[in-house]
Amino acid sequence: MTGALFVKRTLDPDDRRHAVLEAWLDDGRTLVYHDVRRFGTIRWLDEKAWASYSAAIGPEPLADDFDATGLGRVLRGSRAAVKKG
Repeated sequence: MTGALFVKRTLDPDDRRHAVLEAWLDDGRTLVYHDVRRFGTIRWLDEKAWASYSAAIGPEPLADDFDATGLGRVLRGSRAAVKKG
């Protein structure tokens, strides 16, 4: 993962130096996506597009129904690396 997402009342020049996104909030603060390496991605998706995208990237590891048994079942027979490089 790359970048950071934060909310600040005031931004200094360093905050803006690598800002990819600045969104002004109703309470006067600013939501900033800061990505020095420029590898991150922001996607603005409606509910249908999110469901499609989420299904394509695989199971949510923090979901209650995600466990080692299910992961083993999915990985069984695969010769692909879990993490490359």
